[in-house]
Amino acid sequence: MAGRKGDEMKGRAVGLAVLTVWAGSASAEPGAAGGEALKKMIAGRTIVLDTPIGGVPITYRADGSLAGKASSVQAIAIRKSDHGRWWIADSKLCQQWAVWLDGKRHCYAMRIDGRLVHWRRDDGRTGTARIVSN
Repeated sequence: MAGRKGDEMKGRAVGLAVLTVWAGSASAEPGAAGGEALKKMIAGRTIVLDTPIGGVPITYRADGSLAGKASSVQAIAIRKSDHGRWWIADSKLCQQWAVWLDGKRHCYAMRIDGRLVHWRRDDGRTGTARIVSN
């Protein structure tokens, strides 16, 4: 059970982090974001992925790289920090970590409501994240 819970938390942490960044500003209208607008909303932002044991901050850099750092408690289930890359494809935010999520590519459809981001990963998993920096 601990392995399954760890995998689930790992998936949520990495998935949410990616999705949270795209949201943009707190004044954004609720709705789906995609394409160039999504890229502009994500680049240079930090989002916090909501997980059952706390938030995981993920930074989406303008150069297409990303970085995440887990808390000490979260690091029991996932590596303490990781890096990877992000891009926009088919109006979705895609990302690939070096280690988290087994280094596999995942894409996310997102809906933004202020600083709250609702996401749906390409495998059907869903969650929320919060935009914490502009």
